[in-house]
Formats: sequence, structure tokens, C-alpha cells
Amino acid sequence: MQNQALKVTAEELAPVLQFIFQQSLDPGDVPLDCRKANITPLFKKGSTTNPANYRPVSLTSTCCKLLEHLIDSNRMRHQQDGYKSTRKFGAAAATTVNGRCGQFYTSSKVQDTIMLEAGVFPTALSEEQLAAATEKSLQNLFGSSKIFSLDTIEKRNYVMSDIINDRAKEHYDRGKILLSRGLLEEAVISFNKALALDPQQGQYLFEVNMYGEALEIFALASELRPANQHYHMRSIATLLALGRLEDCLQYVTKQLEVVTSNPELYILRARLHDHFSNVVSCYQDVSHALTMDPSHQEAVSLMQTLVQRAEEAKAGAVNKALQGNMNGALYCINQAIDNNPIELGYYIFRGTVFRRLKNFNAAIDDYLHVLNEVNNMKQSETYLETQRQLLLTYNDFAVHCYHKGFYEEAILLLNQSIKEEKQEKGLYINRGDCFLRQCHLDFALLDYEQAQELDPDDWRIQIRIAAINNEKGLLDHHNRKYQQAEKRFTTAIEGNPYMSQYYLHRAKTREVLMQVTGSQEDAVTSLLLDIRNKQIIPLLTHLFPGKSMDEIMASKVVECARSKLNASLQTAAPLIPRVFQQSLTDSSFKSTERPGMLTQKRT
Repeated sequence: MQNQALKVTAEELAPVLQFIFQQSLDPGDVPLDCRKANITPLFKKGSTTNPANYRPVSLTSTCCKLLEHLIDSNRMRHQQDGYKSTRKFGAAAATTVNGRCGQFYTSSKVQDTIMLEAGVFPTALSEEQLAAATEKSLQNLFGSSKIFSLDTIEKRNYVMSDIINDRAKEHYDRGKILLSRGLLEEAVISFNKALALDPQQGQYLFEVNMYGEALEIFALASELRPANQHYHMRSIATLLALGRLEDCLQYVTKQLEVVTSNPELYILRARLHDHFSNVVSCYQDVSHALTMDPSHQEAVSLMQTLVQRAEEAKAGAVNKALQGNMNGALYCINQAIDNNPIELGYYIFRGTVFRRLKNFNAAIDDYLHVLNEVNNMKQSETYLETQRQLLLTYNDFAVHCYHKGFYEEAILLLNQSIKEEKQEKGLYINRGDCFLRQCHLDFALLDYEQAQELDPDDWRIQIRIAAINNEKGLLDHHNRKYQQAEKRFTTAIEGNPYMSQYYLHRAKTREVLMQVTGSQEDAVTSLLLDIRNKQIIPLLTHLFPGKSMDEIMASKVVECARSKLNASLQTAAPLIPRVFQQSLTDSSFKSTERPGMLTQKRT
């Protein structure tokens, strides 16, 4: 018979079904039709042509299921009371049929076993295996936590009078009716009476796996008696049994707003956070639990798990960084920090990754975080290493700003670096380059000279100082301070005798000072260093009137100039590498046209 027909004719069929059920229960014999089941394959996933992708489902008659439900729901309640004539047929039959009702389940299991042995459903699981798998999943989720232990719960009273139980149900039903009508005060009174008569009603439903009805009872009880933690804990346990983990997490969070001294609740929420991959919140809850109880086994175990995950993620980050996959390394080190945010070494490593990815602001934030944590241990290895990495980041950030044309920002970053480390010449060189780009020649010269004091033999500093003296000599020449300009050009040539333009500039200045021989020698020397420099030809024609280039090159002035030049180059050769001697600096008259000389000098 179809379920819809049973539903429509429920009142008419009830007496008939009662008679049939009673006839079956009195002799203790289950009808043959109830022992049979149609096993239908239910598709799970994958290919529909593969029998392994189906699981068996036993379909029995709805009327037989009704009889089974009546027996099962009344068996536990009456099996210790014995038979009483005042009981209804379902309750009285529970004892007499208890020995025979197993036939119903046995028949179904035998048929399922036959089908499994036939190989039709090789992947099917028994009810015991499913129950064990569910228990194992809960064990993995909550460990050995005793938060739902029922040791303190009042044991079920099997000798409680049926009258009291029925009366409690009447109060409960009446409360629901009053609540639907909006009579809140009367509804609360009825619910309280029901709880007073049968406080373990929800637990009974929970024990027979009627979780939805049990949750309704526990939720109502917790609202009526919010101070009773037993009802709250049972509500959480019921939500877990229903698989409503998100609702369970919200409920636990709400409970922790009221009860803040229970480490078990923090561990429960930590495991829920971990289940939803919210590792940061998981760590925070575990830390709270350990603060309240440092010896809490569940908290210690979960913390060890988080620390182990962090180490594994750090190892993965190192491997990816060595392979050049900096984005992958950043992802792994972020996972490590989420699992163990108090390990400062992770922040140092992440700062290095950020620096290589040119995310300098994030790198600086990580280093400052570490320095703030170890501020009282300034001589520790962690502090010194972090300080060194921070200076490198400031310098690299300044170099990045320099190449982008943000000279002012680069100077601010270098100022911060020099404030922390005054003995690093590279910082002064880089700041001097930024000042040179801004045409602040005096500031640039001061920085270069400071760097030269730290390392007098560094040729990079020497050629920079020469370039500054050349620029200042040009300004003095323009302002008609010819004597001072001649000294500036001479200093520049001494610092870098390979630059043709320096000799050309001094030649023009000496021409104004009426130093004809010196001007001729400088002009010829400039030509010897750079025969492609077309600016020298007009000056040579003016200094050697009436002579051709061949005559000029055959004169004694050229021999004298060549001799002096060779002596200067031999003196400078040990200081300046040959590879840089012909490609040091552009010789334009305008400093703003000079190419950058900034170098990433690392400490």
C-alpha cells in the first residue's frame, strides 16, 4: 500500500493495524511478509556501470516498519519492569516479543549477507562498521575530552511511575500550545513543571537516537534554566550527533561569553576551529586553555600537534625558497605562523621572503614585530640578526625607490638605516647618490667623504668624490671663480684620471687663467683619452692656431702630456679595476644627466 494512501486513511486503518499487530505479538511470531525486504541498489558516485559504486538499501513495508518502531521504542523502557496488564499493547508486547523480534533483524541481515557474498555490493558497510566509523571521526575531532561525560548526570529512574511520566508529557504539550498562542508566562510555567517531573526526558530521547526531539528538549531546558550547564552541554552533544558543527561552534562561542573559566570548552572550540581550518583561532583557544590549566592533557596534545604542523610548513617554505618559488615559500611560512605564531624565527624568515618579493613594507613590519618582542634582550642572537635584516631591507627599499625616481623617500629610508648602523659605508654611498640625483652636491660630498673615512681604499667612493669635485668645478667656472674651479678639476683628475671630460674642463678654465701650456696639455690629454670627443677639436684649433691635427699630434706638447698621463694612470691603476676604467661616469656638464651610481651594498 502506498504511503499516501496510509496517510489519508490513517484513522480508518488504525484499528485494523492494531488488531494485526496484536495478533502478531500475542503468539510472538513475526509475519512472514515482514521478514522479507526488497534490496535496491542505491548509487553513490562514479560510473553508473560499476556495481562497486552502489550500496544496498533494504526496502520493507511501511506497516512492518511501524511495527518495528513500536517494538524498538518501547523495549528499552519496559524491559526491566516486566509485564503489567495496565500497559498498552505496544508496551506489554515488548517483553514477550523481545525474544522473537530479533528474527526480524536476522532475516534482513541474512539477505544482506547473501547479496554481499554474491559480490553485487562489495563496498557496502555493515551498521557496526558505520557506527565505528562515526565514533572514530568524533574521536579524531574531540580526542579524549570528558566534556560530555555523564558521570554527574542523574541516573535514569526506571521505577518512575507512568502516571508521572504521562503528566510530565501533558505539561510539555500544554507548554507548546501556550507558546504557539503567545502566552509566554503560562508556557514557561508548564515547561518548568514538565522539567520538574521528568528532568531526564531529553536524555531518554538522546539515548534512543532521537536527536532532533532531544535537541528541542535541551534547548528549551537551557533557556528556562540557563545556570544549569548540564542542559547546555547536552545541547552541544546533540548538535554534534546531528552533524551540525557550525551551529555547535556558535553555541560554544556563546557559552564562552558566560563561562570563561572552563578549559574544556576552549579545547572543544579549538577542535571545531581546527576542523574548519581556522588555525589562528584554534591556537588562541588552546593558549587560553593552557593558561587556565598548564597540565591539561588535551590542550598539551593539541598544542604539540600545532607546533609539529608549523615545523613541517617551515621546512616546506625553505625547500620552495631554495627552488626559487618565493610565492610558494610565502604560502608555507604563513601556514607555519598561523599554527605557531609565537615562534619569532618564522617572522624573520617571512621578512626575508617579503624582501625578495620586493614587498618591503610587509618585511619591515615582520622585523619590527620581532624587535618589539625581544626588545629587552638586545644582545641576543635573534635581536642582532633581526636588526641586520631590517637594515638590509631599508637599504633595498631605498634602492628600489631610487630606481623608481623617489629620491626623497629613499633618503628617509637610508636615514633610518644610518640611525641604527653608523659604521656601514654602503649606506652613506647610497644616500650620497640620492643627494647627487637631487643636485645637493654638498650633502652628497659629505656622505662620500664619511664613507671614505670608513674605507679609504674603496675606488667606488673615490670616483664619486671625483665626480662631485668636477660638478662643483663647473659651478665655480660658471660663477667666474676660475682659481677655485681649477683646483676642483685638479682634485677630480687626481681621484679619477681616466675621465677625458675632467681634462677638457680644466683646459677651458686654464685658458681663461692665461695658462696656455697647461691648457694645451689638458686638451691633448683629453683627446688621448677619448679621440671621439668632438668637443675637443674647437679648443685645440684655438690653442694651436694655424696648425693641423697632424702637426699638433707631432708637437712636444703631446709627448709631455702623454708622459704625465701615463704616470697618473699607473698610480691609479692599482685602485681602479680595468673593467671600470673606460665606463665609469658620463661626462655631461649637467649633473641631472648623470647616470645613477647607486649600488646595493649589503652589510
